[in-house]
Amino acid sequence: MLKAKKRFLLLMGLSFTLLLSACQDPKPSASYKEYAGFALGGIIQYKLYGTEKQTAAAFEEISQLFLDLDQEFSANRDDSHLSLINTKASSEAVPISPAMLEILQLSLDTTQVSQGAFNPVIGPLVKLWNIGFENARVPSPEEIQRLLPLLKPENLILENQPAQVRFLLDDMALDLGSIVKGYAAELALQLCQKHQLLGALISVNGNLAIYGQRPEGALWNVGIVDPRGESNLVVGSIALKDVTVATSGDYERYFEEAGVRYHHLLDSKTGYPAESDLISVSIFSANGDLADALSTATFVLGKEQGEALLMTYDTIDYLLIDRDFNLWASELVRERFQLTAKNYQWGIK
Repeated sequence: MLKAKKRFLLLMGLSFTLLLSACQDPKPSASYKEYAGFALGGIIQYKLYGTEKQTAAAFEEISQLFLDLDQEFSANRDDSHLSLINTKASSEAVPISPAMLEILQLSLDTTQVSQGAFNPVIGPLVKLWNIGFENARVPSPEEIQRLLPLLKPENLILENQPAQVRFLLDDMALDLGSIVKGYAAELALQLCQKHQLLGALISVNGNLAIYGQRPEGALWNVGIVDPRGESNLVVGSIALKDVTVATSGDYERYFEEAGVRYHHLLDSKTGYPAESDLISVSIFSANGDLADALSTATFVLGKEQGEALLMTYDTIDYLLIDRDFNLWASELVRERFQLTAKNYQWGIK
């Protein structure tokens, strides 16, 4: 069995490195702060540009933001609010914060419009496969079948007044990893706006927040990782500002067994990794939580249904890559994206 956790971390770092690679030294009047750490199950990186006062204040607030979100939403901490919900919600209603209420409401909305392709109660299945960790394995069909009844979103009861959540079945569990990284990127983007930075680049486990401009005045250039290339290769790039980018792909976390690739984007209807005709989905939007959720849902749905879903939103743009190395994109992305990889081409509609 070949684990790919290390490759996943390299790719997350690559997304941020590509952004920085085109950056020149800041103007003499600009100050910058950099950080690299770990939260929400992965690597956090950011680089902030502005006056010394602006960057210091933004750095403090953004750093605290990630600490708070890790305490709230981490599935890897026994003392997080999410872990408390997973422990108690099958026996009693658990009070929740406004942030948790907001995320769960959007999660259930996305579940409905995606016909279950996005699923916030997929926690038991994620734990069973454990993809991205050393003890990842292929579960038996019997194990998967036993879990499927626990993965039905209608058994999650969410109440607004008072804000609380409960499960109708024992052993249900939330896993919000497919939405909270984008939520974190969106809140970080808002803090950059609040402090009026000149520019900022923030990576939350591979989800990006891009604010303002590069120090010399040009837009940031975002490289999209080649899902079938080496870890330092990209399909192409696009110039952007004031946006978050969420990417889901079968290359991010996976393991191989008997020549079969088992990736982390699970289909809660079957209990197995989604059999998608897509290999990468990138969503561009100021609404980071929505972008994150839609990148997962689109991958699981596949190209035809996924693109149809994306076209119902006027707040997002997208870039899809299918198994035949065809690119499909919203009009804005197709106009701006610079395709550089020779083995990829634009799809013909």
